[in-house]
Amino acid sequence: MTWLKEKYENQMTLTDASTVEEILQKARVYILLLFGGILFPDTNGNTIHLQYLPLLSDFNKTGQYSWGSATLAHLYRHLCRCAKKEVHNFAGCGVLLQAWGWSRMPRLAPVNRNPYIFPYATKWSTHGMNYEKTPHHCVPGYRTFIDHFEPIDFTWRPYLELEDLEPTDSDVWSSKTFIISFTYVEMHHSDRVKLQFGIKQGIPGPPTCMEEYHKSQLSDQWPYDDWKDHYKNERRQWHNRHKTDWNNEGTRLSYGSATAADFINEEMVEELYDRGYEIGPSTQPANDEDPRRRSMRDGHPPNCGTNERLRRLGRGGN
Repeated sequence: MTWLKEKYENQMTLTDASTVEEILQKARVYILLLFGGILFPDTNGNTIHLQYLPLLSDFNKTGQYSWGSATLAHLYRHLCRCAKKEVHNFAGCGVLLQAWGWSRMPRLAPVNRNPYIFPYATKWSTHGMNYEKTPHHCVPGYRTFIDHFEPIDFTWRPYLELEDLEPTDSDVWSSKTFIISFTYVEMHHSDRVKLQFGIKQGIPGPPTCMEEYHKSQLSDQWPYDDWKDHYKNERRQWHNRHKTDWNNEGTRLSYGSATAADFINEEMVEELYDRGYEIGPSTQPANDEDPRRRSMRDGHPPNCGTNERLRRLGRGGN
């Protein structure tokens, strides 16, 4: 990646005199940099696997691949790896994860007055955001804030302003199916989060166990002449994903007037009431909070010190 950047850093500009070969060459360089730096970065962010090169040989086919689902599968796998205590480095599309977090945890996000548009993440890729209340390199403070999260601190239905979505796109994100990036295979469990899309949510079944899939290595593909023959059954389910599309199930409800109870079945409502939650039009109100939490909700940045965290853990602090 470093060599690629240095070689083409000042040579990416195209002119009217650029040949077709030159245009294709620079397009491949740009895409490789995009793959290695944003979509599929590894733990050091400086290399890109050669497995992607054949996919760029024919641009007529390149645009037919589902790069979004591959990026998500890549991110899911590395998030699972990061959950292990011996893992200290993160890989995957951090931009996607950051947009997900900022959209659902606004108290941790920069102040952003830009409207939500499609694609959804573009709200966070523009100028004019205020980072004053989101200090950098403040891991202890953010940990403390997340430790004290309550239901009201999380945006449970982040797509309220995206009512008119492209039907062909919804056929993808509303499908329960395997998503694949070479040997990375993950399950897209959209059936467990219907509520955030305005679909009535029943009690979902158990999630698909991915333990065996997570044991796979890149070398598992070597016995196959064509990588498409690897995970053939999972690829078949992906191609038939429209059959698991719940986008047209039941009734799509209006966000503006419906209460949370309208979106979920009676059993879930009763369970929430038993746990002491009130079901309101937009979110579940928090219980009485202490002044420290209220100050954070009013927009003050989290405390970047560790004293309070240590006190709660019984390890001292003033």
